[in-house]
Amino acid sequence: MAWQNLLISRPARLSLKNRQLRCEQDTGEVNLALEDIASIVLESPQITLTSALISACADENIAIITCDETHTPNGLFTSFLPHSRQAGMLRAQVAWSKPFTKRLWQLVIKQKINNQAATLKLCGKEHARLTKLATEVDSGDSQNCEAQAARLYFNVLFDGVNHDAFKRHGEDLPNAALNYGYAIIRAAIARELVQFGFIPALGIHHCSELNAFNLADDLIEPFRPFVDAYVSLNNIGLHGQSEEAKLTLPERASLVQSLQLACMAAGEKHTLLHTIHLLVKSLSTATELAKPDKLLLPTMPKVFGIKLMS
Repeated sequence: MAWQNLLISRPARLSLKNRQLRCEQDTGEVNLALEDIASIVLESPQITLTSALISACADENIAIITCDETHTPNGLFTSFLPHSRQAGMLRAQVAWSKPFTKRLWQLVIKQKINNQAATLKLCGKEHARLTKLATEVDSGDSQNCEAQAARLYFNVLFDGVNHDAFKRHGEDLPNAALNYGYAIIRAAIARELVQFGFIPALGIHHCSELNAFNLADDLIEPFRPFVDAYVSLNNIGLHGQSEEAKLTLPERASLVQSLQLACMAAGEKHTLLHTIHLLVKSLSTATELAKPDKLLLPTMPKVFGIKLMS
């Protein structure tokens, strides 16, 4: 199974050689087996890729993530693999009933809030209100417990970061770190959805006609707290608040590797990357059996592995 997540931050020429990724830079040449690569993040505007390599990445279901001039992920290339049961999965996905999707969303949001509470606990902060709120999530989250939790959660988690109350969609460094980490997780989810024959644009809750990854944006929700905990516990993006301050290269590289964080699923410990695979696989089973409770969701471990940074 693919496990490497590459960050290429300097000028490079990427090509295909003997079914391997060949990366040529001023410092030399490196060759990596495609079958080991899950994703590639391209940061430098002076990176060139051959069409043969892009096609091979599609064959191997490798996600390619592009970044803008501020090193923020802004694009995702993923394959459209001919899944053995693509047509059958598409029909089943289109036929999802409203009760089925509402129950799935309830499970997703309940686990998201539970993971947020666990994150606050890991960070030594008050979490009882979130734990209680998770029990109040109903079918489809009609009471919007997700938004209620977010307002409480982020202010508590990032209390003291600056003089003002933390705003989730601000332009500061903590938000930049969260957005970067979320983009990496989102790409990994989109990659797995394609692998199992799902159409990422057809979501269970998100339904924007302008979003090609609605389903990935649904399934990312319970994984977001893992990024939150990693950013908070490692003080990523908390080293400066001036307008000129940016995420450092080690911080960005660390966020790419957050897919290797420990995660619990069905009582067993896995990497975040493998748990994403298990989640999408369980969604396939839930769809085939029309049983939303088959969905396997990530749980925060009691001991969080935070030191991925070199």
